Amino acid sequence: MINYNPSGLARLTSSNIHYKYYPFEYFLDTCSSLGLKNIELYLCPPHVWIDWQKNEDLTALRKNLEKHDLSSPVLRPESDSLRYTLCAADPERLRRSGIYFERCLDAAAELGAELLSVSVSGAYMDELYKTAFARAAEQIGSLCEKAALRGIKIALESFCPKDSIINNSLAEVKKLMDAVSHPALTVTLDTVSMSEAGETIPQWFEVLKGRIGYIRLADGRTGSEHYIWGKGIYPLERYLSQIEDCGYKGLFSLHLTLEDYYQDPKQADQQNIGALLRFFGTAGGEQV
Repeated sequence: MINYNPSGLARLTSSNIHYKYYPFEYFLDTCSSLGLKNIELYLCPPHVWIDWQKNEDLTALRKNLEKHDLSSPVLRPESDSLRYTLCAADPERLRRSGIYFERCLDAAAELGAELLSVSVSGAYMDELYKTAFARAAEQIGSLCEKAALRGIKIALESFCPKDSIINNSLAEVKKLMDAVSHPALTVTLDTVSMSEAGETIPQWFEVLKGRIGYIRLADGRTGSEHYIWGKGIYPLERYLSQIEDCGYKGLFSLHLTLEDYYQDPKQADQQNIGALLRFFGTAGGEQV
């Protein structure tokens, strides 16, 4: 029996990743109109400017969140472009990336975020696995030390198998978690990368045993794109039932990546949340 309704939409975090052609205010207005309380803030222009040399003043952004009665418990650094990565092979890029990610931690602390959700992108496909793995473990460990000083957790994302030579399966995630072995390190379970690897939700919870701190809940097909629920082939009700059976009480990310959603991100979120309302209503049981 699935019963997410008592926690309401407060367990869902919408991402601004597919709102990059719209003002940040438009994204916040949409979240408020859909009854959401939390966002996963993607730290990327034009909405947020952070680089290795400076941060923008986040005072106005924080006040804008408050005005919309929204919180940002999760921040996600911009590493998809590979401008900054936690596994850069070039020493200077790696140094600048380290500074950038520490600035993202500062932003998380300023905005009251609990999690920084990160990936270890940047390894070249033709380099030695052990070299890339050792570099990733060192960088994640260093980031965890800095996060712990700020009272923030690092939530490690996995990749789809075609996207990286490391960290693209449950076994790889556990191996990296064990190598870092830091209390500030948790895992982001991504239903797309998990499904693409041929794995299951019970397997992830069994192997990681309490180390899953965040779930990216998206539909999918073959490939690494994150779809609106009902537009892919994944069994939503089974996934949610398994997640509940495993005792997960945390947040769910509504991170969408398909470029089709960039033109009308509001409609995409409306459809996605509409598909989830059977399981995530408001606290009083009303529908949005």
